[in-house]
Amino acid sequence: MGYEQFLGPEMFFHPEFVTNEWSRPLDEVIDNAIQSSPIDTRRRLYNNIVLSGGSTLINGFDTRLQKGIEARVKERYDKFAKISQEKVEPIKVNVSQNMVQRFAVWFGGSFLASNVTLYNIH
Repeated sequence: MGYEQFLGPEMFFHPEFVTNEWSRPLDEVIDNAIQSSPIDTRRRLYNNIVLSGGSTLINGFDTRLQKGIEARVKERYDKFAKISQEKVEPIKVNVSQNMVQRFAVWFGGSFLASNVTLYNIH
């Protein structure tokens, strides 16, 4: 494998490199999801983005994702600041990795399997 190993993570940030079916990068998808949530929860959601899963274990993935989301939030903030007379505190973006990120799926599955109510379903 040559450049393919570097192209794999790039599909999250430039999906058009891989296929024409997807055109939204991951930072845009996350930003849109947060923007579609209730307005009073958005600041907390931006400040608490937690990664989980195998693909997010790539070195620098969290930093790159955070920079992408921060750029989108800053652009929106700057547009608002130009048209608004109000002084609004900037939104803090924090992307962090889960402490048990590598095993989160297995941890969740074992938790579900150990639930006794699961076996009472007829």
